[in-house]
Amino acid sequence: MRAPARRVPLGCRRIAKTSGGVAGNAAGHRDLVMATVSQIGPRLGIAPTCAALGLPRATYYRRRRPPRAAPPRRRSPRALREAERAAVLEQLHTPRFV
Repeated sequence: MRAPARRVPLGCRRIAKTSGGVAGNAAGHRDLVMATVSQIGPRLGIAPTCAALGLPRATYYRRRRPPRAAPPRRRSPRALREAERAAVLEQLHTPRFV
C-alpha cells in the first residue's frame, strides 16, 4: 500500500524556470524606456518624462555618457622581471615539461 501523498501549500510549489530571467526582457524594456525619454524628453522636459516612466534621471544621464576606458592595471611588485620570465619559459619548453 502506498503512503498518502503529501500536500504542499500553494506558496511553496515549484514553478518551472523560463528563459526570460528574473526580470523577463529587462534589457529590451530598458532600451525602450531610454529611447522614449530621448524622443519625448526634449519637448516635455527630461525630469517629468523620467518621473512618468519610472526611470531615475541620473540613470538616464549616466547611460547617455560614452563608456570610460578602464585604467591600465599596474604591475604587481611580486611579478617576475622580463629576464626571469624568459628563463622560466625556457625551462617550461624543455622536453621534461612538454
